[in-house]
Amino acid sequence: MPVFRSAFGKPFDGPRDAWQFRVAAKPDDADALLEHLFLRHAMQGDKEAFIALASMHAAAVYATARNLCSSDLEAIELTENALQSARDRIRAMPAGLSFRVFVCRFMVNEAIERLRRATPPPFTLLHRFLPATAGGDRSTPSPQGFPDVELLAQRPDIARRITDALALLEPEDRAAFVLRVVGEVPMDDAAAILDLPVWIVRLRTHRACLLVNAYLSYLAAHAGIV
Repeated sequence: MPVFRSAFGKPFDGPRDAWQFRVAAKPDDADALLEHLFLRHAMQGDKEAFIALASMHAAAVYATARNLCSSDLEAIELTENALQSARDRIRAMPAGLSFRVFVCRFMVNEAIERLRRATPPPFTLLHRFLPATAGGDRSTPSPQGFPDVELLAQRPDIARRITDALALLEPEDRAAFVLRVVGEVPMDDAAAILDLPVWIVRLRTHRACLLVNAYLSYLAAHAGIV
């Protein structure tokens, strides 16, 4: 880690002063201070500062990526590509965005594009688990009659099939569900990552929850198939 020059004119030694930040402040405050410091230097072209930023957020970005693809290797590739894109465009990072949101934008966009290119698209199949109307069509998702995802996820025989449910969602709905429900990303951050208005993110998340509930409810009612 290089020695940075602080605002007060004395050198800033990343590892040592990072520890002092954590001792002097609450953990969340210390992380925010460190991120601000590293981001400022990274935007000035400091490669070590960018590596420090990437180290702080790579695990969280990977965890999100893993729920938007089909393998560990693809999740690693998505994460590495996103970090590379963030490094290349760090000087143009919009004001007000956190570094994690900035990186996740690249990762989620690429993940959605890959899911869209899937042939045949698996996400066209999920609606078949919705109740059928008298005319044979599938009813519009409704919150009534579907157990909560959290309750179903407590059943081991059902929980291991949640990944299957994610694979059947439309890519944009899947991304909203992964960010908001799985990753518990704040609404404003999720909207910034998806580059969508809050109300659309809320709509996509709600629809995804209902469809996942329908799928898991079907499995729960036919437990012998899992």
